Amino acid sequence: MKNQHLTMIFILLGAVMFVYSIFLAGNPSLDGDIVACTEEALICPDGSAVGRVGPDCEFAPCPTSESGTSNEKGLCLQNGGVYDDVYKECGGIDKAVCEEIGGIFNECASPCRHDPDAQQCILSCELVCEL
Repeated sequence: MKNQHLTMIFILLGAVMFVYSIFLAGNPSLDGDIVACTEEALICPDGSAVGRVGPDCEFAPCPTSESGTSNEKGLCLQNGGVYDDVYKECGGIDKAVCEEIGGIFNECASPCRHDPDAQQCILSCELVCEL
C-alpha cells in the first residue's frame, strides 16, 4: 500500500514536471535571460504614472494627447493663471495648484528662459508651472 502511494506521487510529480517543461519550451519569452526591472514610477505632466519596461528597463513614454493639453490650459485659466501655448507653461498660480493640475512648479524660472540669444537678462525669479 505504501509503495502504491509513493508510485502515485512520483507519477504525479513527473506529470507536473512534463507539463511545466512544455510550457517553458512553448513560451519563447521565458527562454534565455530574464530581465527584472525595478518598480519605480515616473510621474508624467498629465499626472499619470509610467513604469520601467523593455530589456533596458527604460521608462515607458508619457502619454501625449491634444485633449490633455487643452485640459491643462483650461485648468490653468480656471485657477487664475496665464497659459503659454508655445512653452506649455502656466504663470500666476501657486505650487499647490500647479501640482494639482499635473505640472512641475519652478519657483525661480529665468525671465529669459525662452530666449537663448539674450544679451542681457535681469536677475529675478518668475513663478512658473511647467506643464
